[in-house]
Amino acid sequence: AHAAWTAPATRLLTATQARAEVPIAVGSRANLTLHPAADLQFPRRAEAKRPGTFGGAAAFTVSVDGQHEVFLDRRAWIDIALAATGEVIGSLRSDRWLACAGVNKNLGFLLKAGTAYQLQLSEMDAQAASALIMPIPAAQK
Repeated sequence: AHAAWTAPATRLLTATQARAEVPIAVGSRANLTLHPAADLQFPRRAEAKRPGTFGGAAAFTVSVDGQHEVFLDRRAWIDIALAATGEVIGSLRSDRWLACAGVNKNLGFLLKAGTAYQLQLSEMDAQAASALIMPIPAAQK
């Protein structure tokens, strides 16, 4: 995770729609350009519309079953939703942390290979953020 986080990032403009078309590569850091909270169209907490905050959505699919960690360089509300239905899946509290490399929030999710997901970010205090979705092998838990 540290090597992927510190590697050069791909720059992406996130989507505002309920079904994100913006792809994010699992295992690679992405520099995201987010949207004003008022523009977000995916379901989220009421606090996500707070003026002066930002968010966005990106599509992804994982290649292995199991725990995947979302790392962000900023504090934010993180949801992962099933792309087919928009249903938000539950998160796992994580003991993984890359604070030494500038990670300010991370959260784990149990994901299934081949399923289309959507990373939904909101309540962020800046229009730009770095994100990484990384599989966490069971032996490392």
